[in-house]
Amino acid sequence: MLSKPKFRKFNKAHKGRLLQKHISHPSLVFGEFGLIAKEPSRLTASQIYAAVLAIKRTLKREGKLWVRVFPHIPMTKKPAEVRMGKGKGNIHLWYTKVVPGSILFELDCPHHALALSALTIADSKLPFKTQFIS
Repeated sequence: MLSKPKFRKFNKAHKGRLLQKHISHPSLVFGEFGLIAKEPSRLTASQIYAAVLAIKRTLKREGKLWVRVFPHIPMTKKPAEVRMGKGKGNIHLWYTKVVPGSILFELDCPHHALALSALTIADSKLPFKTQFIS
């Protein structure tokens, strides 16, 4: 199931800019292994969901997964072939802004090779470069 916030004070938001600043020393809080972002990007709820499914299918109940990102920003889109004007479009998807060095997923797994393969498959589902840390 795709994630979205239960409540927002204002339904529609500005796109904003992607921050270029880098988190220098990311530290793992929950698990032994993690996946960190190497470049700034927008990460949608469907991309997070696809990565989580890929990790869970690879782990097969061998370890525990923590998702450290949540899509809390709405992106709007007007329908196809609609004239300009008449206000902002409806909410199309939810996303989060990812800063380089931010931790996306954490994994607690008994085998290093299994964790590496699971996070490598999850990396292929994401639209930016990532790095495996332990």
